[in-house]
Amino acid sequence: GQGGITVSIAGQPQTLAGSFSFEQNTRTSVTVDQDGEVVLVQEKQMVLGLTDVSLALTAGGAPLVTLSDGHGAFLITDTGVAGELSVQVSVNAGQDLGFDGTFGVALNTLSTAVNQSVSAGGAQVLLDLPGGPYLRVSGSEVTLSLGDHHIQGSFSFEKEGSTIRGGVSGVNVLLGTGEGTAAETGVRLRDARGGFVLDSDGLALKAEGSVALVG
Repeated sequence: GQGGITVSIAGQPQTLAGSFSFEQNTRTSVTVDQDGEVVLVQEKQMVLGLTDVSLALTAGGAPLVTLSDGHGAFLITDTGVAGELSVQVSVNAGQDLGFDGTFGVALNTLSTAVNQSVSAGGAQVLLDLPGGPYLRVSGSEVTLSLGDHHIQGSFSFEKEGSTIRGGVSGVNVLLGTGEGTAAETGVRLRDARGGFVLDSDGLALKAEGSVALVG
C-alpha cells in the first residue's frame, strides 16, 4: 500500500515514500524430464511492485539528491530474482556539479528467460528478460553539469552471460566557452552516437557524430 519509511542518513532524517505491493502465488509450468515424461512443476514466487516512489536526500536543509516517479516490479523465487526499475534522478551539488535524467536497471539472476506479466500497484507490468545472469543499466535524456559546461545524452550498458554491450546516443557537448550564448567558442559535438560489443571474439566499436568549430 501507499506509505513512507523514514531512515537516517548521516544523522539526517530522510523519507522514502511510494506505493509498495507484495503478492505471493504459486506458478505451475510444464517440463519434460530426462525420461521423456511430462512433469508439472510448481514454484512459489513473490512479486514486489513499486509505484510513485520518491526519496529526497538533503544536506544542510538543501536538496542534494532527489529521486522521483520510481516504478517497477521484481519477481522473487527460491532460485533468483528478475525485475526492472525506473526512476528520475536529480543531483544538485552546488554550482559546480549536478546531473539529472531518467535511469533504469533490469536484472535476471534466474538461469531461464522470464516472459511474465506481473501486478504492480494495480497495473500489469510485462517482465521480458533473457536468461541470467543478466544486467542492464540505462540513462535517458541525462544532463551532466560541470560548472558552465553541460553534457547531454542517453546511454545503456548490458551484460548477458559473458557478453557486454553498450551504447550512447544524442550526445551534445561544447568544449570551449560561452555555452548557450551567441559568443560560443570552441569545438561543438552534436548528436554523437555509438556502441560496442565485447565478447570472446574481441571488441567491436562504432561511433559517429558531427564535430564543428564555433566562434
